[in-house]
Amino acid sequence: MSNVAMTKIPIKLGKDLILEAILELRFSTQTPAEVIFGAIYQSAHSGTVKSTPLPILQIPEVVRKNDPNLKYQPHWKIDIDTRGIWIGPSVISFSISSPYVSWVSWKSFVMDFLPKFTHLLGNTERISLRFVNFTEENLCKATNLCVEIGGYSKSCQPLSFQTTSTEDGSVKTLRLANNVQVQTRHEQQKLGSIIDIEIIKDVQAFSDFFNNHFLTTLDELHNIEKEMFFNILQGDFIETLNPIYED
Repeated sequence: MSNVAMTKIPIKLGKDLILEAILELRFSTQTPAEVIFGAIYQSAHSGTVKSTPLPILQIPEVVRKNDPNLKYQPHWKIDIDTRGIWIGPSVISFSISSPYVSWVSWKSFVMDFLPKFTHLLGNTERISLRFVNFTEENLCKATNLCVEIGGYSKSCQPLSFQTTSTEDGSVKTLRLANNVQVQTRHEQQKLGSIIDIEIIKDVQAFSDFFNNHFLTTLDELHNIEKEMFFNILQGDFIETLNPIYED
């Protein structure tokens, strides 16, 4: 995979590839999860709203509280049109599925909710931002990925690939896959490639984090993700997506 940074990154694409975007907050609090869920649900007053209890609630409470693997699992989901909010005792995730809106618009949606219940979240432990992209193009033509095993190139074959690195206090995970079938609510099933990027930052901050540092940290993660995304794409492929550059 090429490490050469692009000299110019588009501000947006005319042909969007985003299947889903997910912002996750992990925290520690004494507030019961039911109270947090109720506060968020009461705030969900726009669009078509639907709440769903998740299967984890069928597990006995004593097991949920003592199994560290379940600590950050959500217990409920609230659907608001194409957007979702996942709520658990130590986690809240905001998601949006295709069709994606602009970063500014989606960030505004998050900020419409957060100030109404951040006082319930206690200490923030971690923030992660993840974008799952899909293209019908093969990875070997869309990205700079090149995999060789014993002298044989595997980049154009069915492939699932993941790599993780830590830089500048952030954990960056890249997941690539060929020959993946996806289907959105408005389109028929398609075969293509997944470009999945997740940026994680441990913050270990108190409740004033949301007033003083949250937006700055969120934009930082988005900028890291965006630079990483465009740096792994081939220039010719980017041009097929109708990139829009800043004047």
